Amino acid sequence: MNSNNTKEKIIHLTITEISNNSWENFSLRQVLRNLGLTTGAFYKHFESKDDLFKIISIEISQNIYQTILPTVRQQNSPQEQLLQLGKQLLFYFEKQPNLINFLFFNPSINSLYQATNPEQEHFQLYNLTVTIINNLLPQKTPAQRQEFLIKIWSFIQGYGFLIKNKVVAFDPELLKQTLNQLLGE
Repeated sequence: MNSNNTKEKIIHLTITEISNNSWENFSLRQVLRNLGLTTGAFYKHFESKDDLFKIISIEISQNIYQTILPTVRQQNSPQEQLLQLGKQLLFYFEKQPNLINFLFFNPSINSLYQATNPEQEHFQLYNLTVTIINNLLPQKTPAQRQEFLIKIWSFIQGYGFLIKNKVVAFDPELLKQTLNQLLGE
């Protein structure tokens, strides 16, 4: 098996497994068994399971980014862009709950969301969110924009978690009202 092909097969099957069964139930041994690979073959391509998860997180982030970017760009204002971004993310919580849960909550990428981490540049979805907020709140200080990011991101994650677990149905009006409240409107 070609070396690059092996790495891509591991990545692809891992994404499929996470999508179907969640990252909490992920078994690296099962993926390797399904591909007919040894753990030694895995470690030729990845430093660890966390390394694999980081690479997959970047790929999922890029895929979601590429899917939602055209819709976000069609909006006329940063506020409408942020609202559309939120709607799209909540749609993923509803339709692809395991993938979005992995992207937001797997512990291997917690450090990537910290402002000083240089690996952030690989997370286009996160960077899009930051750019929209910077455009939405240009008069605010960086600390105030960061606080707003935390508030809106927390709402989307919490609301998405409720949607994912079928506790509530997605209501676009609630997202809009929450965004307006956070903006003081």
